[in-house]
Order: sequence, then structure tokens, then C-alpha cells
Amino acid sequence: MTRWGLFFLVTSVVLTGLATSFGTGLFPVAYSGAAQILPTELTNFPSRVALGCMVLLLAPLIALHTKAAVYHQFVPKGALMRRMWFGKRS
Repeated sequence: MTRWGLFFLVTSVVLTGLATSFGTGLFPVAYSGAAQILPTELTNFPSRVALGCMVLLLAPLIALHTKAAVYHQFVPKGALMRRMWFGKRS
């Protein structure tokens, strides 16, 4: 459940970040050196508000995922990290 939430939120953060960047004209300024002036306040863009909300949801979900990984590594002693890491899976 947490993994699918992570996938969904990370994808949503990327897409709303791109929408905010395109909506504010960030790409021409950042990548082509255009002299366009960016807005001073980004909170009036709906995509920026959505991005902020999704990031606020993503941070605790990352913490929960990390906590679950540590729990499964040390409490049941299932060698979870060794199975997820590169190399031979014993």
C-alpha cells in the first residue's frame, strides 16, 4: 500500500512541478536564457498549491516507508536490505 502511494505521489509531484514550471514560464528562463521576468508570488497558481499539498503528503509517506524497511530488517530479522541490494541474493 505504501509503495503504490509513493509511486502515485512521486509521479504527481513531478507532473505538477512540470505544470508549475510551464505555467510560470520557468523553462524559457532556465534553459534558453530568455529575459522573461518570473512572477514574484507563486501561490496564486493552482498547480503550485497542488504541488505543495502533494509534497506535504509525500514527506510522511517516505518516513513511513523508511520506518517499515528498518522494522522488517531488524525485528523479524528477514535480511530485507540484503535481498533488495545488488549482488547475490542468498
